[in-house]
Formats: sequence, structure tokens, C-alpha cells
Amino acid sequence: MSTQRGQDGLFSLGGLLVGTPELNGALIATATQMDIDGASLVGVVMVGDTFTIEGEAGSPTHTVTNGPFYVAAANAVNNIDFTPGIAAGGVADGADVTFTAESVAELTAWSLDEVGIEMADDTVKGDTHRTFRGGLASWRGSATALLDYGDTEQAALIDAGLDSASGTLAAIALRIASGKIWYGAGELAGLSFGSPDGTALCPFSFTFQGSGEVLPDWN
Repeated sequence: MSTQRGQDGLFSLGGLLVGTPELNGALIATATQMDIDGASLVGVVMVGDTFTIEGEAGSPTHTVTNGPFYVAAANAVNNIDFTPGIAAGGVADGADVTFTAESVAELTAWSLDEVGIEMADDTVKGDTHRTFRGGLASWRGSATALLDYGDTEQAALIDAGLDSASGTLAAIALRIASGKIWYGAGELAGLSFGSPDGTALCPFSFTFQGSGEVLPDWN
């Protein structure tokens, strides 16, 4: 696939979910796994994300576990593990699931490269020509963003510095045009910070290596 570029997008150190998620299936008391769906539901749910469920007794806050992330596909995210278990009385199918808002930074430019299948050499002794078979899919790219030092999570990334911040997992959404985005989770690397512009905004550039799938959403 050829390189694609864009002028805006989003990345988040927590989950980045667009749409209105609802339970896909009722949950009984003590349940610790759920499926969610919704119209035009896209993005990534990260371990550590917190949420509440409409109509649950006591309105407890649940925390996403395992993972390390769950990517929406076909307007659904399945098999999300969480703790604590559902309260007595359970919750109904179709109940709204409200995730706590995460810190989201805006991308000012991005490039998505090398989305495709790696070729594995399966040539053996005696072959007269080299042969290959499809290996694992991968994706990577680079981006620039503005981080807000007035935001606790974004300030923590700035304070972490270039070395310790590398390898941080982020949810990434890359907008090509209105209603057309690529999204997935990626490991940050090659970080570079600039000087603030007189406000709390700090320019930030990085490369990223995709972890898991990158998915298109053409709505």
C-alpha cells in the first residue's frame, strides 16, 4: 500500500472511542466480560479505561482489564474484560455504556506507511528459485501533534522525556477526509519535543509502530 498523509487526527494515552456504545447482550450479576456495539462505533478501548453502565445498581465504576487493548470492528467491541463484576440484579441488553473521557491530543500532520503483509522466505535446499509466503500484517507511520501542558496526562508524557516515553501505547485515529479515518493502537517511538509557543501547547513529533490491526472507517 502506498503512503497516505493527512493534516489532522487524534491520539490518546487512554482509549479513543467514537460513537455511543451500548451493551450487546444482558449481563447477570458478577459478570466480568461484556460486548458493546453502536451506530458508527469506531476506535480503541484500552486497559485502565473506566466506565459506568446505565441502570446498574449503585452505579459502580468498572475498569477495563487484560487486553492490552480492544479495537472496534464492524461497529462493535467484543469480549471486553473488566473489574469489579456486575452488581446484583444485572443490567439489560442495550444499556448505555459511558466511558470516562480520556486525554486526547490533536495531530497536526501524519503519514501512514507500510500497511501490508510481510513476506516470509520459505526457500529450502534444492529449490532453484527463491519462494515466499505471506507473513504477518504490519503498519507504521509518523505524526506531529500539539500537547497541552495544562492537561495532566499530556504533561506526564512531556515530563517523561524522550527515553522513558518511548514504547508508550496510544490509541491513534488518522483522518484522511470527512468520514474517512484509519484507527488502531500504536507504540510511540522516535519522540521529539519542541519549545512551547507562549501558551501551554508543546509541539511533539513521533513515529509509531502499529500493534494489532489498523482499520479503515469510511462513513
